[in-house]
Amino acid sequence: MPVTQPVTVLYELTKHGKSLQTIIKDLTDWGLQHRKEIIGK
Repeated sequence: MPVTQPVTVLYELTKHGKSLQTIIKDLTDWGLQHRKEIIGK
């Protein structure tokens, strides 16, 4: 990988971190469904 300015850093979830994807999606869906009650939009 070539050196860039500013330095580029790549991150990737571990297998353990990826196991949270379903939970995060469910929380996102819940937030979208209840958005109007939560923030009035």
